[in-house]
Amino acid sequence: MRVLAAKDHVNIFIYDPVVPDPAGIINQGYENQTARSIQVTKDNFPNEDAFIALIRDVVSNNEKGGWRTLSKSVR
Repeated sequence: MRVLAAKDHVNIFIYDPVVPDPAGIINQGYENQTARSIQVTKDNFPNEDAFIALIRDVVSNNEKGGWRTLSKSVR
């Protein structure tokens, strides 16, 4: 995960394109093969519980070898 601060928003890059997003908080990069992102503005932070669950899922995937390893086992 990386965070990029801009003048009027923050992008949180999620380097795990296979992590589920049932709450729909990821709002950029669905066509990207390696990363998607959440753009956060001053008054528009995503649901806190959904954000924490997403980060926990990314960590879990990393503990299992990362999304590239997981993608190969699904094929």
